[in-house]
Formats: sequence, structure tokens, C-alpha cells
Amino acid sequence: MSDDQIPGVCPPGRASVLARGSGSRGTPRHGLHHEGAHHVSDEDFEALIHRAVERLPEEFQKVIAQVPVIISDQGRERHAYGLYQGDGIARDNFPDRIIIFKDTLVRDFGHDPALLAAQVERTVRHELGHHLGYDEGGVHDLGL
Repeated sequence: MSDDQIPGVCPPGRASVLARGSGSRGTPRHGLHHEGAHHVSDEDFEALIHRAVERLPEEFQKVIAQVPVIISDQGRERHAYGLYQGDGIARDNFPDRIIIFKDTLVRDFGHDPALLAAQVERTVRHELGHHLGYDEGGVHDLGL
């Protein structure tokens, strides 16, 4: 997938989703820059999401390219790592978006960069599964 096809990702605190193809889209760094025990910069977290999208099969990359992916720090309030909002790929009555909760992912997995990357990828896939029409049970049956 080319850089201009990756969905917009919005760091915590931003009011709107970045437009598709805007912002820095360089190669994600393999090592995360930790400024504290469980601190991951917004840029490094965004890179993890881009890596997760790039690791999807091509047909799913095309699907997620149409869905804004937003980074939020409201995971503690929702008791979640991610959230899908919308009515799914089969309908177009409501806007779709995937929200990835940085705060809870970093809190629970930030001590290990490889584990954090794996959980971000799992969360992106899980929420994409909801967009494709799977309910919670169906997504879990897929191993997500």
C-alpha cells in the first residue's frame, strides 16, 4: 500500500482526523523511544498503527483505507483498547471510524515494545473485524 492510501491517524488531543495521505508517512521505526517506564510518544504510537495496517492483507488494507483511524486517550473511561463506531461496510448510513486507545494499550503493554506492537496490531484487526460485520463473539472466534 502506498503512503497516500494509509488512513489518517489522529494523535490524542487533536480535534479532527488527519486527512488521508497527509502528515509524515515515513517508514515506521522498529525501536520505540521511551521517555519513561510506560511512555510512548504519539509519533511512535502512530507508527505502530501504520505498521499494523501495512501488515494487513492487501484487500483489507483497501478496506481500512476508507475508515479513519483515531488515537484517543479515553480508553480508561471505556475500559477498552479500541472501539469501532459506524454501521459497517455493508451500510453507509453513519460515518465509520476506528478508535485506538493509546492510554490503556501503553498502560498494559508499554513495558515491552514487541508486546505493545503485537497488541496494537491485534486491536486494529479486531476493530476492522467489527467494520466487516462481525459482532464481539464473531471477532473473538477469529482469534481477535
